[in-house]
Amino acid sequence: MERLDIYEYANKNLLDYSGQDSTSNLIKEYAIYGLYNLLSAINEIGGSVENTRLIALPDFTFSRNEHRWRDGYPYGSIISMDTNNIPFMPLGFRPNCCGITMCKLSGGKINPNEILEKRERLSTLFPDLSKDDLNRGNHFIGIYYDKENSEYYSIIHGSFSFVKSGYQSLPGLYTDKTKYWDNKKHTYRTPYTKFEYLIDDAAIEYYNAFKAYDKITKKNREKIAEFLFEGCNIIFNETHEGLFNEHTIILGAYVMNHPFSCPIMLSSETNLPIVEINKIISDLGFYACPHGGGYYLTNMKDGHYNSQKSVYEITYTNNAKLITTDIRNLIYTYRTNTDNVWINTFNLGRYTKKLQTIYNFKL
Repeated sequence: MERLDIYEYANKNLLDYSGQDSTSNLIKEYAIYGLYNLLSAINEIGGSVENTRLIALPDFTFSRNEHRWRDGYPYGSIISMDTNNIPFMPLGFRPNCCGITMCKLSGGKINPNEILEKRERLSTLFPDLSKDDLNRGNHFIGIYYDKENSEYYSIIHGSFSFVKSGYQSLPGLYTDKTKYWDNKKHTYRTPYTKFEYLIDDAAIEYYNAFKAYDKITKKNREKIAEFLFEGCNIIFNETHEGLFNEHTIILGAYVMNHPFSCPIMLSSETNLPIVEINKIISDLGFYACPHGGGYYLTNMKDGHYNSQKSVYEITYTNNAKLITTDIRNLIYTYRTNTDNVWINTFNLGRYTKKLQTIYNFKL
């Protein structure tokens, strides 16, 4: 297939379930080139360009991870790949098994000093826990209150650094943190990047390593929750950054084969919506929900990506203009409307609760 044809499919196969604000519109312009890279590699191995799609969710935004963003993977998205049953695994999306563990607490009001004291003991009880695993980026521990039922809830949001570089007999999943995949990976050069991927047995091995890490990560968050909040009842423990299956990449999304309930993580000054996802995305064939709010570039009126010069052209609300090669370090905030877009605009679920945020810990 010719490059122009692939580019046309990249435009057509980016499916827009975003809130269509100025940030998501800018990210779509960049993401088309990332999708082009993926489609080019899939075309190279004999997969289906026509049926490989990127779904932009209401939290659609840039990734603050330099490598992931450089390779064209936007956050707040689901990528469904059709490789004609050829085992295939792109490497640039860097799955870190990040997720949340949500619990209903058994006691009454939380004493923050108890959490602080227990946090000091975590490194002894969990030697595999790096000091920034629970506070890196947007990772945190949160406490919430249900006024209607006088109940408290907790959330642990995070992943574990060993997923990147390797753990026990498992190879790491970040190719810049381990040399394990060096002799197994393939490179396809597009006009925009060097696209790295695995095929056949190596792709299967990578997926199996991810599944093992996903299981370990979920179990570790459960153990930490049970230590910090003795007697808690775990009600949700899912990954939003990794793989749903061997053909589906999730970057800031929950995807399941059945209806489910989950929180949507917005900024800390807002209440925490709990939603029930009860309708499938027809373009995907699965039930899905955005993980959170996603980064929103502050005071931006409009923005465009110039692929020829590899720069972003941004217009602010006062009509001042910025031309930059990197938007990851610009001033941003978190959206507070992704739940409304998913539930009321696209009608893909319903609200069940809204919890009051009591404490957020970044320790």
